[in-house]
Amino acid sequence: MPWPKYYSPPNVLLAYINQCAMEFGIRDNIQFNTSVEAAEFDKKTHTWKVLLKGTNGVRQTLEAYAVISAVG
Repeated sequence: MPWPKYYSPPNVLLAYINQCAMEFGIRDNIQFNTSVEAAEFDKKTHTWKVLLKGTNGVRQTLEAYAVISAVG
């Protein structure tokens, strides 16, 4: 998807992100409307332990090899 402008508007960026998520099959692994309360790297297992809080207030701990911050 070519960029129409050097500084593309939000709707173009969102379309690109959605396209990438679908193309690479990662959409089902994305947790929306979730806050990260803590993240700690475990050197023994080479994984992240991430404490999450959903909009319903429920907390859960997730173990992952990578964490991608998408704030903003």
